[in-house]
Amino acid sequence: LCFAPCFLGGFLCISGSLNGLTVEQNVAKLKRDYADALISNYYLWPPVQIANFYFVPLHHRLAVVQVVAVAWNSYLSWKANKM
Repeated sequence: LCFAPCFLGGFLCISGSLNGLTVEQNVAKLKRDYADALISNYYLWPPVQIANFYFVPLHHRLAVVQVVAVAWNSYLSWKANKM
């Protein structure tokens, strides 16, 4: 609940800056994409973690989270580089 809003805001700002966006373009992109990415984060991770802790054996939990993280990071990369 605390880390995701900070991380997503920072990620989108830094990604926009590294892609050469001006400050105005970066702020507009952040306003456009931040809420959608944050809502998607809250739709994805709580159910994954609940299922992970309740149904997945201890020695497979890290693998489950990493597989979902690959998909999540792909979505974030797409979101950050969408013009």
